[in-house]
Amino acid sequence: MKFILSSLFILLLCSPTIYSQEVPKIQVQGQATVSAIPEMMNVRIPVEAQALEYQDCVAKLTSVYNKLEKAIVEAGYSKESLKSSGLSVNERYTYSGQKRQKDGYSGSMSIQLEMKHTDRSMNDIIKVLGRPEFNFGFSLSYKLSEKQQKELSTAALKGAVSDARMKAFTMVEAIGKDLGGVLLMNYNTQSAPSPVRYDSMMKAESGSIQDVSLNPNEIEISRSVIIHYSIAN
Repeated sequence: MKFILSSLFILLLCSPTIYSQEVPKIQVQGQATVSAIPEMMNVRIPVEAQALEYQDCVAKLTSVYNKLEKAIVEAGYSKESLKSSGLSVNERYTYSGQKRQKDGYSGSMSIQLEMKHTDRSMNDIIKVLGRPEFNFGFSLSYKLSEKQQKELSTAALKGAVSDARMKAFTMVEAIGKDLGGVLLMNYNTQSAPSPVRYDSMMKAESGSIQDVSLNPNEIEISRSVIIHYSIAN
């Protein structure tokens, strides 16, 4: 009886040591970057107007928007591609000596035009913006379509996981061990750059418009993961 109790006591003492041993593991970071030529273009038109009366200033701005919408539709494009990001009207002042005098109102509105990028669509829009009533200047940018963003994000994430596994396998193999299964996986959401690139402001002079062909740079999307693997004995 004493022998049995002593053996049980020894087993209880040893058991915590046996079960507290951590599984050998390795932590690696995987990264991948993929890129594609953007399918979408974005044209920003900064519209400005001045008038003595507030309502007249607002009317001038909205008139430009309505005329531009009509011109876009006449060129064969959907009016839904045209958006306004807001309208601002402020009092304008002039100075005579030390005296400030109200001199009407100044207004501004930013118009955005987004559509699929082709040489034809780009030249159609440039020609529209070359008209005297729309010649405020514009900036042209490119962006990935929603479909491109999803496809590139998936490809980059798969690539990051493959990169992590390759690194883990190489390191474990170097110490004469085998790579086990995945214990933990974390996705780094801060690894994706903004997929938009803006070009400088341009003006389309109506008397000298020529066809333009631009090849936008590829836009990159990056993904990063941290994976914990077990190390097999």
